[in-house]
Amino acid sequence: MAEEAPLPPVERDTLDLSLRSTPDPFLGDLMELAQHGTELAVGLLVNGMVVIGRLDRPEAIAQELSTMRRRLIDRSPQPEGHSDEQWAAVREGFTNAPLSYVAERQQAEAAIHEQLAEHAVEGVVNMDELPATLARQAREIATRSHITLTDARIAAPGQDGMTALPVMRVAVKHVTSWWFAMPDEEGRSNIELWSENRSEG
Repeated sequence: MAEEAPLPPVERDTLDLSLRSTPDPFLGDLMELAQHGTELAVGLLVNGMVVIGRLDRPEAIAQELSTMRRRLIDRSPQPEGHSDEQWAAVREGFTNAPLSYVAERQQAEAAIHEQLAEHAVEGVVNMDELPATLARQAREIATRSHITLTDARIAAPGQDGMTALPVMRVAVKHVTSWWFAMPDEEGRSNIELWSENRSEG
């Protein structure tokens, strides 16, 4: 079987242009750390609102979605013609769909990383020499389009107080500024939105 040709330069350049909206690489690095369990406290400026929370894995939102789907289907009557076993399978499939998506995504990414390792020379992969399909896949998995936050707080201009959410997702393309809280010696990281102390006029 003939090897697939490298990605043509014109297609490569077009693809790179389409990925110009990818996140700040430093923010991307923090998101990758979150994939490995680092729950760093971050602040984001999103469409004029300040959002603070802890970086987390996509599983956090998938778990919340699964809980929501479980509550919805628990209120649904068993359809006529479905046995108890069939209905139980439908309920489980419906409930666990978000978690299944995350698991399938992780498996797909692991498979792509294994293929990339086969093309590495002294631990380095030359993206320009990869087969076209693998090059597309590598660029796609390297692009994190959304940030998952837990213990999130949203502060909007002109509004008193903040909206508190256990978990939320933020589109990276809408983040115009971001910062993080330096972890202390014990690895704890917290952000104070703003000080209540105001200077006297």
